[in-house]
Amino acid sequence: MAREIKELLGRIEQDKVLMASFEKSVLSGGPVNITGLCEQQKGYLIAALAYKFGKKPVVIVSDVTRAKALSGGIAPFAGKDIPVLKPAELSLVSAVASSHENESERAGVISKLLRADFDAAMICAPALLNKMPPAANVEKKFIKLSLGKNYDPVKLVSDLSERGYERVGMVSGQGEFSARGDVIDVFPPDMDQPLRISFFDDEIDQLKTFNPDDQRSIEGMKKAVICPAYIYTYDEAERGRYADAMLHAAAPDINKMNASSNRTTAELLERYTRADAEAVRQGMRISALGRWIGVINGDPRSVLGYVDRNKMILFVDEFSEARSRMDGYTADFAARIKSAFEYGQAPSCSIESLFKAPDAMKALDKFGGAVTLACLKTASSGLPGGETVDCKGMSEENWIGRDDALINYIKNGAGASSTDITFMITGASRVDSFRNRMLEGGVDINVIPAALPAGFEYPAAGLILIGEQEIFGSEKKHVQKKSGGARITFFGDVAPGDYVVHDVHGIGLYEGIVNLKMGKSSQDYLKINYAKNAVIYLPVDKIDKLSKYVGPGGKSPKLSSLDSKEWKKNVE
Repeated sequence: MAREIKELLGRIEQDKVLMASFEKSVLSGGPVNITGLCEQQKGYLIAALAYKFGKKPVVIVSDVTRAKALSGGIAPFAGKDIPVLKPAELSLVSAVASSHENESERAGVISKLLRADFDAAMICAPALLNKMPPAANVEKKFIKLSLGKNYDPVKLVSDLSERGYERVGMVSGQGEFSARGDVIDVFPPDMDQPLRISFFDDEIDQLKTFNPDDQRSIEGMKKAVICPAYIYTYDEAERGRYADAMLHAAAPDINKMNASSNRTTAELLERYTRADAEAVRQGMRISALGRWIGVINGDPRSVLGYVDRNKMILFVDEFSEARSRMDGYTADFAARIKSAFEYGQAPSCSIESLFKAPDAMKALDKFGGAVTLACLKTASSGLPGGETVDCKGMSEENWIGRDDALINYIKNGAGASSTDITFMITGASRVDSFRNRMLEGGVDINVIPAALPAGFEYPAAGLILIGEQEIFGSEKKHVQKKSGGARITFFGDVAPGDYVVHDVHGIGLYEGIVNLKMGKSSQDYLKINYAKNAVIYLPVDKIDKLSKYVGPGGKSPKLSSLDSKEWKKNVE
């Protein structure tokens, strides 16, 4: 971390009221509710408090979009490695082929949490409802390799398969592995590049990362740790027990359906149950994971059990919004289960795949030392029993094309010398041009070469930070007809709460998968919200009509209106 950034983070100590409350409450295990913030100030506050106490920040946010926006404000102060734990998709649909990208990505984030291997981490609030195995059980699944040590390559292939890795001809994505002679390639979901392990008999002869595009080696390694590619794995000794438990759990529903002359539905549920149970018995991964987590996970834990209080500080951004997202995730899953149950696609015990929202809130209360952040102080903006601290902040003024006014502000308006105002901007040529203009006006500015998206004033800490938006403006969003964001091809490419772009209808907010009855049959659809409370239901086989939304600075976009021709004009 650069000296200038450390000095900035150290300025938090000037806020004596916050520091006194923080040390008194958080370090003794109680929550602190910080209010009065401006949005731009949150990233600094998170990074500064974590730095002050020598810990890493973990932030609970409402959804993926909010995680991306807040990450932009944290990165200049803490670093860019900010993984995001999304909620599990919990599919209730049996599929011959399905994407495992969501669960593989989640496994990578979980690994980083366990090893505290990140600059900051984000947890989407609905992920608090997902039932997880105990952290110790996941750690036992880590494969540890050392150069020159022995590891039977046949066993390694078996171990990778058991930990959820998919065997392919050539590795290209996370969660995949390949085996060719005495070489095994594997792409752990917590690594940026895949790993190549070369053997001489059973001895690890070479251990290095490589570029999956051209297969060229990047960096040699002496040690490597391979995390599971799937959280919900089961050992060979457990498979039969889990399979039997699944059959036992579905039996009451099947019996009741038969007793009420609903035999067709009973036959369907029995068929799906037996197929899933047999897959588990054979050590295969099942696509309809949402049916059985509550059955096969006998000792469920919250993801908070993966957050080490000795190494990390837990923050909750806009507590009321996070709670609202949890309620929505629960309601969506309950509606899907109800529909699936009626058509014999899932047993009633599927509802036990999630923690109840009140239970998740109790786990958060018991965690101890959590810090909530809110712009407005309301009755629901913080954790109960916590001390509330007002930490006033203001967004910075826009100075684009107003050099003379900015020079005046630096000299007089800020009530301080120019060195008390810090510019966090990047781009050598444009920064030099800006600095020269300021020098012509008689001020020598203090610039830190870090890209702060938007600036703020934090009076209690004596801070005035001016970012890229105030000096250079936001990057223009260029809408393209068939591109922009990455094309979505699998469910794992998008999570509830993500903004998406439909080829015809434009920008919408993806809410999740719903099962709708059409006549005598039912089908899964992607639910997408638009302006004016409009909704479209897109058949899952039309998912390639969507692209990920990519906008400036992680800001939430304006939803398109289905009764407007504006989007059509944009793409033409």
